[in-house]
Amino acid sequence: MVKNTLTVCAYVLLMTLFFFGGYTIGSVYGTQVPVSPTAEPQIIPAAASEVKSVSKYELILSNSELMLFKRVNERRELLYSHPIIESLYPPDDIEELKHGVDFDNLSDAQSLLENFVS
Repeated sequence: MVKNTLTVCAYVLLMTLFFFGGYTIGSVYGTQVPVSPTAEPQIIPAAASEVKSVSKYELILSNSELMLFKRVNERRELLYSHPIIESLYPPDDIEELKHGVDFDNLSDAQSLLENFVS
């Protein structure tokens, strides 16, 4: 029985020395893990990363009807139309509307539309 107790004690002592010895050696020399360098993130300008969809607005007079269109790239969508009496307005304004008036934002287009409709 004493022999078994000494064997177990020797085994525990060796395991403890092995554990703490490994821990000490690891902390002195440090654990080195190969790390691949991370690439710098690339910043791509918005114009190059995707094709921007630019919304434009167009006010056109056709057949005595004033129409407001939204243009996105090559597609055109009718937002509003209203009949008007052309003889009530100056000929220069009517001629310009027949050729179409372009706007960058909707509020400007609506403002001109309201001037003619009201």
